[in-house]
Amino acid sequence: MENDDIRNRVYLKIPYSVLDCGWTHCPNTFLVFIHLMLLANRKPHNYKGDVIDRGEVLASYEFLASHSGLSVQNVRTAIKNLKQSNMITHRKIDRTNVFRITKYMDYQSLGIKQGSQTASDGQGENDAAEPFSQVQN
Repeated sequence: MENDDIRNRVYLKIPYSVLDCGWTHCPNTFLVFIHLMLLANRKPHNYKGDVIDRGEVLASYEFLASHSGLSVQNVRTAIKNLKQSNMITHRKIDRTNVFRITKYMDYQSLGIKQGSQTASDGQGENDAAEPFSQVQN
């Protein structure tokens, strides 16, 4: 029950900079990246005497495939794309994969940076969002 409560209160931040990676046109790679972000440790854990840090995921290709609905080969290709664009790194503990999201700490900061504004700070319950401005020719 505690996990359900945490899942309802914790949000995933996706930075706009992921659009600059060159693989956002590839939905499989984007899907695997989002799954890794969702699965990443929010705090360090021990596994067989090794520390799986915040921002790391202990997972097999088969596990990622079953949870994303992709084939194992599609997951392998997506992981290769993410590694080539330096979005993730990869290491092994025994035969188990550990994927690290390279900028996880930047993406999922623990506190609010000074000068930043959250949606709850900037909008009241009855405030309407401003529409996008249309470009006039």
